[in-house]
Amino acid sequence: MPRFLFLLNSFKTKVNAARSYEEICLFFKKINSMKALLKSLFLFSIFLFPLRGDAQQEEIKKVLNKQAEAWNNGDIRGFMDGYWENDSLRFISKKGVTYGWKPVLENYVKSYGTKEKMGKLDFKEITVQVISDDAAFVVGHWKVSADIIQEGTFSLLFYKKNGKWVIVCDHTS
Repeated sequence: MPRFLFLLNSFKTKVNAARSYEEICLFFKKINSMKALLKSLFLFSIFLFPLRGDAQQEEIKKVLNKQAEAWNNGDIRGFMDGYWENDSLRFISKKGVTYGWKPVLENYVKSYGTKEKMGKLDFKEITVQVISDDAAFVVGHWKVSADIIQEGTFSLLFYKKNGKWVIVCDHTS
């Protein structure tokens, strides 16, 4: 191969390599821009979703606070507003499983029919784990201070029904 053709081919290779290098640099700049965008979206979602979960947790805690307030005012029916008024409501205790809002209400009336028997209800050590936009799992400790002090733990499954958080399953022991 004549020296002139060798130099010409070498020059073409360097020009093509230079163009390829620029294309590669541009490609990596685009990738870095995408990475920056993805990082921003990720950080935004980290801050957005816990706030959303925090708001849902507070809504659920308000339901429990309203229940305690109603209980402490001797209002069993008001206390029951925190439960799903449906035949599919489940209440689990050492006595077994009770199905339905009305039977659960009747059990509360039978066990705590007067304000004196109801005493004072306190919830503490409440943890709310939001599972989805319309479901949450709650664990906590309850204490009723009356003539006899009763206390125990509970786990609750909350669903958001018609825009309102309600207990659909209560396991109290």
